[in-house]
Amino acid sequence: MSVRAAISQAVRSSEAETIIETQVHNIILEILDELRNDRLQLPELPALARAIHNTVFSSDPSRNMLEKTIALDATTSQVVIKAANIAAYSNGKQICNLHDAIQSLAPRMVYNIVLCSTMSSFFQARSPLINLKMKALWAHCQKIAVYGYVLAARKKSLNTDEALLAGLVHEIGSLPLFHYIDQNHPQISEHALDRLTGTYSAPIGFRVLQNWKFPEPLIDVVSEQLNMNFRPKSASPDYIDVISIAKLQAQTIGKKLAWRNIAAAERLGHYPGDCSRFHETYAEKLQMIANMFGMPHPAAA
Repeated sequence: MSVRAAISQAVRSSEAETIIETQVHNIILEILDELRNDRLQLPELPALARAIHNTVFSSDPSRNMLEKTIALDATTSQVVIKAANIAAYSNGKQICNLHDAIQSLAPRMVYNIVLCSTMSSFFQARSPLINLKMKALWAHCQKIAVYGYVLAARKKSLNTDEALLAGLVHEIGSLPLFHYIDQNHPQISEHALDRLTGTYSAPIGFRVLQNWKFPEPLIDVVSEQLNMNFRPKSASPDYIDVISIAKLQAQTIGKKLAWRNIAAAERLGHYPGDCSRFHETYAEKLQMIANMFGMPHPAAA
């Protein structure tokens, strides 16, 4: 390539970047105005999950109330029964009805199963590009949820079902952005779309989970998961650590990473050797959890 051609290409690249920056800036101004005036459509908790939310997150969850509510939805009832059978597989006990399924599963696990089976409808759009991005995001969230469940099991102070829930919703702030852009800027470039969702998902996700009345530790995951290397080394493990390491595990399949430099992994009790062999060591467990919640195999998602 000649010097003149190289300079011309650099100029075109710079101009394209400027156009993208301008497009992103203008759309963000629109979205901020929508937020300030309470016009931005935030996703609501799916109806069935909303119906059992208070029961599940109370100090003394009622399984009878869970059963009565879930029984109103035949499809979700079958999903719960299937999950209970997978969980009970090693005991050789078959579960044939919703009552036995609810009795055999922890209330938080039932909640997660309901959320998994109802949230997928959120991730669709009219624009082919945005629809593709939303499907990929849902697959990613499911994978991180499964990884999070397994990672949290090492620490008694963490709840595996809470970790799975954190994985499912850690990118929830992207949904309002995707839907707004789908309705108002369907011709957006892929680069601009990625820039928008990657930069502004967290603050909007924080607001969504507040509206959903999620526990504070899960809301923190949305806004603080990127700061894993800047937290005190003496800090106890939390769900921010879980999701941070789950995302790193998802990104480093078949790659090497200097795990000894990742404080969050050590707080979780996963040392460099554990992290390097994570997929091999937990392959069966990852598959079982994915099957329970009706998710794709985590290695394929």
